[in-house]
Amino acid sequence: MTRSAITNPNIEFDPPTLALVRMSMLCQRIAEESGVIASRRRVRDLVTFKDIRTALTHEDSGIRIKALHLLSIWHTTDARDAIASALLSDSCPIVRHEAAFFLTSFRDAAAMNSLAIAARTDAEELVRHEAAEALGELGLPDVGQLLGETSTDASALVRTTARIAAQNCAFAVLDDTGRDESADKRSK
Repeated sequence: MTRSAITNPNIEFDPPTLALVRMSMLCQRIAEESGVIASRRRVRDLVTFKDIRTALTHEDSGIRIKALHLLSIWHTTDARDAIASALLSDSCPIVRHEAAFFLTSFRDAAAMNSLAIAARTDAEELVRHEAAEALGELGLPDVGQLLGETSTDASALVRTTARIAAQNCAFAVLDDTGRDESADKRSK
């Protein structure tokens, strides 16, 4: 759908469809631009949180993925919770996979917990793999232990991803001098 079709007064869209079209255009523009802060302002100017939440229930998985992208840019606790909900409950494995990817931008305990649940319990190898990889990207101190719990996964891909991600987390807590900062914190 082109921009001219959206502004054509002879074509009428119901509000949810118009919001989805605007979201699609917005994702395209954000992909073409740089600057996270500018992108957040643009998202909030052009679409409401309610519009994005509505898009998460759309039958088209592509629309749901675009909504997840916008929520990751929106970057609030409500947005994080909506992405986590999609990770744990969406019917499409690709949407759950993308939700795991988008949760890494939040870097907090709530994102970590949702990713850990998905890494351990999702029915799809693709989602467990992405969740384990996302946990490694977080680099938070408790992630290594959570990843250890996926070391017995039936999938060799998930086990390998979890092992590599746990190693990355171990390196993430080393400071510039090579000292283990997490060990320093534990000894205090």
